[in-house]
Amino acid sequence: MPNLHLRTINWLNLFKSPPMLLVSLVLGTFVGVKIPSLVPLLSWLGNTYLALLQLCALPIMLAGLVAGVYRLIGGHDSRQIILRLVAIVIAGFMVCNGIAALLGWVGNLGRLDLATLTALGTEVNKTGIDGEIYRFSEVAIEPDVRPGISTLMNNLVSDNIFASLAEGETLEVLIFAIILGIAVSLLPPSPARERFVTCFEFLFQVFGLIADVIVACLPIGLIGLFAEQFAATSFGTLQLMIRFILLANLSLIAVYLLSVGVIWLRARRPNRMRLFVCLKETTILALSTSSSLASLPYALKMMPRLRFNLVEVKSLLPINLITFRYGTSIYFALATMFILQIYQEPLGINQFFTIVVGCFLASLSSIGGAGIAVLGCLEVVTSALGLPIGSVLLVFVAIDPFVNPFRALVNVYASIAVTAMVIEPTGSSDRRGNTGLMTQISAVRAS
Repeated sequence: MPNLHLRTINWLNLFKSPPMLLVSLVLGTFVGVKIPSLVPLLSWLGNTYLALLQLCALPIMLAGLVAGVYRLIGGHDSRQIILRLVAIVIAGFMVCNGIAALLGWVGNLGRLDLATLTALGTEVNKTGIDGEIYRFSEVAIEPDVRPGISTLMNNLVSDNIFASLAEGETLEVLIFAIILGIAVSLLPPSPARERFVTCFEFLFQVFGLIADVIVACLPIGLIGLFAEQFAATSFGTLQLMIRFILLANLSLIAVYLLSVGVIWLRARRPNRMRLFVCLKETTILALSTSSSLASLPYALKMMPRLRFNLVEVKSLLPINLITFRYGTSIYFALATMFILQIYQEPLGINQFFTIVVGCFLASLSSIGGAGIAVLGCLEVVTSALGLPIGSVLLVFVAIDPFVNPFRALVNVYASIAVTAMVIEPTGSSDRRGNTGLMTQISAVRAS
């Protein structure tokens, strides 16, 4: 039996190794471009695989948050952690959005001549994309109500948590889990309370195991995902928008590398090979699925491997990863600058700060959306600037497959980096000489 278990682990590791993933990428791309008749079948396979990953992500988020918030509130430094988180998040968004807006302005991405604009419109029309389905709101809104952050606030609390879980309403599940964790922590100490929290911790481990099995089949899912993506790609639009795509991806890669550097420093400079091994699976999953939610289970496993406090990671990382979308906000800033230049509008101080703050609010409005579904939230910024988004939105929809993977990657790793800046690694003392929450919890359980 031990030999069988070892052989199974070796087979699974080989199956999700980089060479196998590369083969899946090439095969999926070839089918999408050369054999479009197979795309519907493979598309079903890829979407089913992604749905299975997200099936595990929501229970993991719910269980981890309930137990994590409960343990965090019981700690001595919960107030300092929350204040530190708020300060770092606000500063991070303002700096990232400001730099992205300046890069977009200096790059002159939207200064296109009439011939290029005409060709771009022709290529987008060939795709047959319906721009209305990507608008900010899917429901009719009152004439005097402008879509924006109010739409987000109206959907914070669920009136049926089981329906929210079934429909994948991540923000409603997140708010419910935080409320439940706080409520449990306010109950009088008792064995029943501890057993209740232990059940959620066990649920977290069970769905983590299921996610491991699903991720082991990643090459199969990748063939379907890449076949669908490249079958719908407009290569003419890609050629015309290549400067914007390159600048957007280079900006996102720079933020990713910066985030990895922060994680490395906060983890007390581990061996680079160990760091690579810890980051590998989360990076591959974020890039291949273009979904930060699907990457959550492995992100939650990655940080404890780098000796970050498991209790604090489970309570803070899901909030960071789901609520604060740094990659989306950076992309919105670059896209807004492109639209501003398309319409030949000037960039003043007022417009600059509107973009910086508006892209942050637009990224919050995109919570619960994935892929091209989030692009309609650009209307939060463009409406504040008085810019029509209409047909320009179709351009971003057409090129999104080439940007979305890196946007998801930054959403994941910037959130991990912020979490790493807020909490202390285990096994190291904090500034007051305390050994952290994990030691306290171990002592309580031992007693």
